[in-house]
Amino acid sequence: MFKKLKTTNIGEKRELCNVMMQLRKMANHPLLHRQYYTTEKLKAMSKLMLKEPTHFDANAVLIQEDMEAISPPFGSYQLETELLLDSGKFHHLTELLASHKNKGDRVVLFSQFTMMLDIVEVLMRHLKHRYVRLDGSTPIADRIGLIDEYNMDPDIFVFLLSTRAGGLGINLTSANIVILHDIDCNPYNDKQAEDRCHRVGQTKTVQVTKLISKDSIEAIMLQLGQKKLKLEQDMTAAEGGEGTIPEDMASLLKASLGL
Repeated sequence: MFKKLKTTNIGEKRELCNVMMQLRKMANHPLLHRQYYTTEKLKAMSKLMLKEPTHFDANAVLIQEDMEAISPPFGSYQLETELLLDSGKFHHLTELLASHKNKGDRVVLFSQFTMMLDIVEVLMRHLKHRYVRLDGSTPIADRIGLIDEYNMDPDIFVFLLSTRAGGLGINLTSANIVILHDIDCNPYNDKQAEDRCHRVGQTKTVQVTKLISKDSIEAIMLQLGQKKLKLEQDMTAAEGGEGTIPEDMASLLKASLGL
């Protein structure tokens, strides 16, 4: 994919954002791209859907267009479990979860993508880990119930959460392990996610783990995020008289001021 994108003329900012998103998906799980459900398979599946009572009067072409977007499992076309679990991050995550469970830890696992959470749920069921899930589509009325259920039931091992869902209303101090399956372009969004466990009432040391695919766009995102956080620390220290502005930043300021 990277080689293909390099040969493509990228002009508009919107196209560049799309390229970045495609690379991020590829760095996380193969199923975030529709590569197993070919156009021929979707065409055959759309014809089979016409035999269902709910779709007998539907248009096969429209059904195919819908499935191209969501890639649903369907009868004999359903993906094997091995393909669903075939991810470098999943292999490492399996070991991490086993280790934390043996230690008596409890985990909050974040992802940017609700589709990714769908696949993580398959992993949780495969590993027989009890879990609850909350994302942006979870009704507000149900959210406090899920949080209370997790906090009150120590047998629920994992809380699955989309990175930007919930905000300040989510208190998960029952957990002491935060796993970011995929990081945000803005490091502050990840820090806010981590704070779900850093609430008043937390009695344990919270450990944060970020899963980063080596030599992928995620490695670049992590590096830029760390630079952004470091810059903020240096600027804050300089304002408080506790340090100096970094040399490269000082040069940039001098240049902009014509000094």
